[in-house]
Amino acid sequence: MDIQTGGFLRLEIGTAGSVVSTTWKAVPSINSFITSGSSAEVIDVDQFDSQWNRTLIGHKSTPPIDIVLNYIADNEQHKALDGYAVSNKPLQIRISYFDSSDMVTGFYIVYNGRISSDTVAGGRDEVLTKTYTFNVDAGPVATGVLTTK
Repeated sequence: MDIQTGGFLRLEIGTAGSVVSTTWKAVPSINSFITSGSSAEVIDVDQFDSQWNRTLIGHKSTPPIDIVLNYIADNEQHKALDGYAVSNKPLQIRISYFDSSDMVTGFYIVYNGRISSDTVAGGRDEVLTKTYTFNVDAGPVATGVLTTK
């Protein structure tokens, strides 16, 4: 693998659990780049016996992930996301980032979570989009490198 662009990614939804789902369904018509990552609580420690404070790192969390789609109301996976948004049931997502259009080599990250909101947007001369806010439950379930289909 080498440095890559963000032009080729895949989003899949599956069954939530403590292990990686085996029921992946690819979600079509992704409208914008899906970000993933984490952050930690930063603790500033006062030290009255030194001119310098210390910094400690606390618990980590994953910020909400916005999934923006060119909405297709009768698409099976779009309808499934609509159902998760209404039911508040957990689901698992896998975001795969590829280094070329053949979508073979790259890396992935898997999260459990729930959809907390969904918003439709568009306009007279704009594509209709739907944004789902996915809230991650704990950290990644799995991460890895992709080398074959």
